Amino acid sequence: MNKHAYLARLQDELQQRDVAASEIEAAVEFYDEAISDRMEQGADEHDAVAEMDSAELAAQAIVEDIPPVRRAAMRLGATHERRTLATVLIVLGAPVWISLLIAGVLSALAVYVSIWSIIASLWITVVSLAVSGIASIPYLVYAAGNGAAATGLFCSGLRLVLAGVGVALVPAVMSATKGLVWLSRRFVRWITHFFVRAANGEGLTREQDSTPATAEEHREHRRRAYGIVGGSIALVGAALVLVALVLCGFDLRSLPAPPPIGTPFGDIYFTAFGLLH
Repeated sequence: MNKHAYLARLQDELQQRDVAASEIEAAVEFYDEAISDRMEQGADEHDAVAEMDSAELAAQAIVEDIPPVRRAAMRLGATHERRTLATVLIVLGAPVWISLLIAGVLSALAVYVSIWSIIASLWITVVSLAVSGIASIPYLVYAAGNGAAATGLFCSGLRLVLAGVGVALVPAVMSATKGLVWLSRRFVRWITHFFVRAANGEGLTREQDSTPATAEEHREHRRRAYGIVGGSIALVGAALVLVALVLCGFDLRSLPAPPPIGTPFGDIYFTAFGLLH
């Protein structure tokens, strides 16, 4: 089969599948150039055509590459009768498809919001632990000034341990955030792919670092730095807890309740997570 016959067959196959004229023109031009390129490289015309997929397989691949919504629109809009039928079906089915469309949009929005809610929750947890540890330092001074030094040491120590854990978890939270952000973008592009063709699958694969080795080294250094800082904070907190336990003879029941902090808006209680009564 020569090039002219192959392209004519391809055009006929696409027309039978109700492909839009613009799509057919682009496909024929693409295969025309592909065959011509092989001929310029020294291949015989018939051999160049033989290297192509059959016209049927090529047409099927082209149709499958067209987004579902556009493919359905081309089938319905191929003739005047079909356009009329499509209009009638759209009008009569409006209560159904509008409800389904709204449900789909709300579901997609719920998934998107859920992903970002997870990101927010991770960072709120880490920041809360760090802030609680920072706040425990002035509370230690306050408790000591109110005759409850051992209680202040115990409460502050527990929070510093948790703050250290929070700091050490920052690299993991950063990695999780990066992955979830990528997931949210891919989800959006997956949804929009039904309406707009993603050229060559762009945006459907995860981007890779241009210098993976260097990036991995930076991540490793960051994990070590946060681990050292977080571990140091946790050790200080553990030391304070140990001192408090020694002062009370390892009998938590002997420690007085944490003294509240008086404010114009009421008392603030710096609890020990239910360990002290």
